[in-house]
Amino acid sequence: MINEHNQLQDNLAAYALNALDPDDIPALETHIKTCASCQATLTEYQRVSAGLLAGLPPRPPRPALKRILAAQLPGNANNVRARFTSWSLAQFAMAGAVVLLLGINLFSLFQVRSLQDQQAEMTRQQETEQTALSILAYAGTQSLPVSGEGLTGSLLLDRDRNAAVLFVWELPLLTPNQTYQVWLIDPQGKRISGGLFNAVTGRPITIFGLSSPQPLSNFTSMGVTIEPRGGSPQPTGPRILSVNF
Repeated sequence: MINEHNQLQDNLAAYALNALDPDDIPALETHIKTCASCQATLTEYQRVSAGLLAGLPPRPPRPALKRILAAQLPGNANNVRARFTSWSLAQFAMAGAVVLLLGINLFSLFQVRSLQDQQAEMTRQQETEQTALSILAYAGTQSLPVSGEGLTGSLLLDRDRNAAVLFVWELPLLTPNQTYQVWLIDPQGKRISGGLFNAVTGRPITIFGLSSPQPLSNFTSMGVTIEPRGGSPQPTGPRILSVNF
């Protein structure tokens, strides 16, 4: 019975991702109905999977798509011609000036750097989410609860592949001169930085992939503190959450 339970439990992650072989689903669903442990594990997997989807940033439609859809609206061409006919030369000149100003602003150095930063952040988030999905489907992955006042979340820990991804819901935004810093703690209490991250505006879930210079099996817990921008050699700010390995 224990071996059967372990085998069925290994299928929970794939089931939560709708990736389980259809032939294995009936036996697993029957088992879940009578196993409180598997019910709790499945709930956590489904919560993390849903959080990944909810955490994806909204992407506006491409301008070309907007033009295609607008062109298919009934009476669109007539309405457009009527509006443009009623415009005066002064209105056209003003509109041209506005467009010119917008173009200058868009291609200013500040805007370019801002767009580059946003693109880099989106790329990092996508890579982190892909890592999370990968280790979520691995049978040896542990889902460890986050401990912190007013915060909920999980740490997906895969010791075999030395990978860990932190999920925190509704993490407060920091000021521009602050950052969140992860600390990996060994049995002697020594703390090693596991990376810097920040919450993202408009995203209900913060996802961060830990980086470790040592095997994660060398550590017994981790914590997150608020530090000055750029991080600190050792913790200096308040600890907001912790996870026991």
